Amino acid sequence: MQRAGLLTPFPLRARATARTCMVSSFATELLEIRSREPSPSLHVLVVPGNPGIVGFYRDFVEALYENLGGQASVTGKLA
Repeated sequence: MQRAGLLTPFPLRARATARTCMVSSFATELLEIRSREPSPSLHVLVVPGNPGIVGFYRDFVEALYENLGGQASVTGKLA
């Protein structure tokens, strides 16, 4: 009897990347995944609150991107 799915590797999840940009002359760290589409019709901006734990937001941004099917760009400000 074959155990379905146990030997199948998980698909690779798109990873969010961190970058720094200037916003109103302040260096601001962003966490971002860009859409697979050349000009996406949706861009999601995540404004973090509590908790200020970067790992929580990285997982959230990646899951949101995945649930939107890679059709939207997702950006979040790092604390």
